[in-house]
Amino acid sequence: MGAGASAADISNLSILGQELVKSTIASLSQEDRKKLTDAVNAKPDEDKSKEEPKAQECTREKDLQEAHRKPWPKQKEQPNPEKEYKDSYFTTKMRKDIPEEDANGATKEGKYGTHEDPKADVGHIFAKENGGANLEANAFMQDLHWNRAPGKDFDHWHAAFVGLDATKEAHQASMTNKEFQDGIWGKMTPEEIVAEGKTEMQRVGVLTKQGGGIDMRCKAYRNGDIKVDDNGMTTGLKEKLAEFKAIKQEEEQHKQQEKQQELEQRMAEERRREHAQSQEEHRRAEERRQEQERKKEEQRQREREQEAKRQQQIEEQRRREEREREEQRAREQRQREEQERRLQEQRRREQQMEEQRRREEREREQQRAREQRQREEEERRQQEQRRREAQDVGSGVFNSRGAEISSNPMGRMTQSGRPDMRCNSNYVGGRRGW
Repeated sequence: MGAGASAADISNLSILGQELVKSTIASLSQEDRKKLTDAVNAKPDEDKSKEEPKAQECTREKDLQEAHRKPWPKQKEQPNPEKEYKDSYFTTKMRKDIPEEDANGATKEGKYGTHEDPKADVGHIFAKENGGANLEANAFMQDLHWNRAPGKDFDHWHAAFVGLDATKEAHQASMTNKEFQDGIWGKMTPEEIVAEGKTEMQRVGVLTKQGGGIDMRCKAYRNGDIKVDDNGMTTGLKEKLAEFKAIKQEEEQHKQQEKQQELEQRMAEERRREHAQSQEEHRRAEERRQEQERKKEEQRQREREQEAKRQQQIEEQRRREEREREEQRAREQRQREEQERRLQEQRRREQQMEEQRRREEREREQQRAREQRQREEEERRQQEQRRREAQDVGSGVFNSRGAEISSNPMGRMTQSGRPDMRCNSNYVGGRRGW
């Protein structure tokens, strides 16, 4: 029985075991599963009258949920619908605009709590971190525990919860932000976003209605995992979200394990193939190595012969160079000896010149000494002469020229008291000396 099994085929399942039933149902298509569910849930006509109050009750619950999600008056419009509120003002403004009492007589405080002790938060359908608008179209009231749990990665759950129409309004309002346009939600249609959220919520037993709100026929509601209180607020979605995250994490781990196993299998196959290739390559490499070794041996033999010739040539060249170096050293030695001889001869000449210079210097010194003694002797004679002349003048005697030498230091004076220019002291050599 494949994916095309019909509902008539299911009637024969009573003869199968429980495991076979499960596997058979799992192989059904989505449409056949729906038919099977409708057939199982079908009831006689006499029971339909009993279900009518339940339908009315569901309708009333739906109205309560919608009134709780979107409590703002429909006729009230934002003054500037395209101008967003500031982040710090948005939640305050939205909570402030909630009527103090709804049509069912429930008070705002009773439904949502107070500012100090809230029961519900003003949430974004599309998170602000994803570019969602701070506008009423993108706002809804939700259980505070759920609002503070998902972060920015589960806006599609919000979309499935508020319904397609509200999602379209929030999507249109947020598309004015470039960050939203470039993000994941801006590149998807509202229908795709809602469908994505419904699919994920269905995996943890939560069903939502097209117009928004929890479908109370879902498994999570029947089991009491999620609840809708008297005011229409849905609780328990935080836990279902955590359950979904755990499932996703488990699936990711399972996928990682499968990938790891597949990788290990590929690696094992690759290792086997590489091993075979390695053996073949090793064999070929060994053959190539032997061939190369033979060629290398031949090459080494040729190189040894060439090396021997080269060494012989080098030895001959070395001997020639050694002879040339010996000859060069002999020439250099002779040049050094000749240069040394010349230097000795030059030093000898310089020494002779130095001795000649010293003799001349001694002679000059002796000549200067003789001249100095002669000058001193001459000076001594002059001093002696001046001393004798001075003594002769004091005694009134005549000098060698026959002139009278006066004993008066000023010379001979006239009767008027002036110097007598005729005296030898005042007239020397025919010149006047005042």
